[in-house]
Amino acid sequence: MYAWNRRDWARLDQAAHLEMARTAPAEKLGDLARHYDWDLFPEPVLGWIMSQKGIDLASAIAAFFNGTPERFNHLHKRDVPETFQPAARTLDNICLRVNCGFYTTLPALPDVDTPRLVQWMASQQADRKRGVCGRWVLDENIIAPLLDGAPSALVDSAASGPRIARRRGMPRWLASGLRAATRLTPNSRD
Repeated sequence: MYAWNRRDWARLDQAAHLEMARTAPAEKLGDLARHYDWDLFPEPVLGWIMSQKGIDLASAIAAFFNGTPERFNHLHKRDVPETFQPAARTLDNICLRVNCGFYTTLPALPDVDTPRLVQWMASQQADRKRGVCGRWVLDENIIAPLLDGAPSALVDSAASGPRIARRRGMPRWLASGLRAATRLTPNSRD
């Protein structure tokens, strides 16, 4: 563990948190993202951490779930209470970066809360079947490496949607856009 687990960490101001994050070694930023307290200064501190190259996908998903996205997933942006808007904006940014493939997929990924991730993915599938969409939709193909060790029954329930396999050399943003396009249904005009 690094210095952010000190007892006086919660008493420091935003500038001190940001300074500690900026001076932390690059290999410790994933750990900080996983353990940062969202009740402190999520937008400036986590916003900066999550925008750094080298953060792994598992740490990004752990940070995402630490922000308890379930609270606001089906609320319109303007309906989120003002107190929670910085956290919601940080969740927006993490989700966008996950879906565009910004975070690295390491050969030996750190542990992720697999049951919670599977539940999130299953909820996305249920929303899709009902014709609704939450605020944060994670791309199944990008999340797939995190579910490799999950029990097959859990993964099967979460992976029943349309999938476009990413071809070798195809940019993640393009594959992601193609997958999103397959989910859209054209309006029929009678």
